[in-house]
Amino acid sequence: MVREFGVFVAGLLLSMATLAGAAPVSTAPHHSSAAARRAALDAEMGNDLAHIELYDKFVSPQYRACLDKTDGATFPMRECMKADYERVERLLNAAYRQKLASLPPARRAALRASERAWQRRREPYCARYLSRGGGTAELLSFDTCMFDTTIHRTHFIRRFR
Repeated sequence: MVREFGVFVAGLLLSMATLAGAAPVSTAPHHSSAAARRAALDAEMGNDLAHIELYDKFVSPQYRACLDKTDGATFPMRECMKADYERVERLLNAAYRQKLASLPPARRAALRASERAWQRRREPYCARYLSRGGGTAELLSFDTCMFDTTIHRTHFIRRFR
């Protein structure tokens, strides 16, 4: 169910972004510099369907079991995600500390700068899934984006050299 949920949420996020006037996420070549910047940010934040395999590696069995009990209701799904998001945040922080300790000073400075920039961009990036209309599906989309970008960032930090 988690894989199907991931595919569902990816489609939901794309639909909501399009309805809210955000540029849709696409792998097609872009011609404008704004679209190219959006595509680069999407890739950095992990907003693509290839991310689902990475997502599957990070979500906990408890999260999967919790989601299976929600019957697709958004409020319980958000509660499931909150617990696993906190776990994924701890993984990110541990990976960051470990990586900083293993890097030479110049690379350590580069990782710190990259991390600070990512932290400044993450929430505004995910806020694009919120519109003025509100609703629990929008909140779930925002939560999913925060969760997914954290997973993607943890993976990035683990591979950072």
